[in-house]
Amino acid sequence: MPVVSAIFGAAFTVGVCLALGSLLLGRLRLGFHRLEAALFAFVTGSACLSLATFVLCLVHQARLAVFLVGGMGAIGWAVWEGRRNWLRSPLPDVPRAWRVVFVAVFAAFFACYFFNALAPEISPDGSSYHLGNVARYWRHQGFDWDYHSIYSSLSQGMEMLFLVAFAIGRHPAAAMVHMAFQATLPLLVLCYGRRFGFPRAGAFAGLVTYACPVVGITGTSAYNDLTAATLGFAVFYLIEVNYEVINYKSMFLIGLLCGFSYSVKYTAGLA
Repeated sequence: MPVVSAIFGAAFTVGVCLALGSLLLGRLRLGFHRLEAALFAFVTGSACLSLATFVLCLVHQARLAVFLVGGMGAIGWAVWEGRRNWLRSPLPDVPRAWRVVFVAVFAAFFACYFFNALAPEISPDGSSYHLGNVARYWRHQGFDWDYHSIYSSLSQGMEMLFLVAFAIGRHPAAAMVHMAFQATLPLLVLCYGRRFGFPRAGAFAGLVTYACPVVGITGTSAYNDLTAATLGFAVFYLIEVNYEVINYKSMFLIGLLCGFSYSVKYTAGLA
């Protein structure tokens, strides 16, 4: 069924990102709290999966079987390694009233965004050049060197993630991968407030961001704007953490996310 394949394609892509990021964070042994670790595992793992897909496109091995075998291998490895790393301390708590409000509002908007992302892709850029490039890569099992367009010369980092989801669930699966970054941004804002001592402000700012109409319509389309925004805030977050305890390992993550930001969107080179 198209709906099931779309959900599975997006979930599989997000799962592989989480797995690769968890393996990376496990090697670096940084002192993230529980929710922080999951969110940073997703964004850093996305950079790793995007790069891996780029290499597969270079050698024309962007095939469903390769994605499935490689992805399941990464998830299995992460689960095996994670047996020793699941005990992390939680962040400072949010006041109960704010916690209830955040969960209720976030869940309501998430449900709305979920069904919109699952609908057929009708966004102007998403249905044309973003997924147009992805569909072309899928047909050629890699890059099409004979196709010349300004749109194929733009940053393609997000399209590499779209390609993995597209291979399983086609257009809606790609939009739902973008929705995963849309949901990550308010959670990162909330974690930032909890870590640095202003949980109410973090909860409020996260909800205002998530409920913003432009965030809603953009984040449920096969675009790259919410990914760029999420990565930009993740870079800022890591720099602030590095002020607490200067660590070359966290600077490695900062560099990784800065590079991925530029590969997603040229304007994200601000990172």
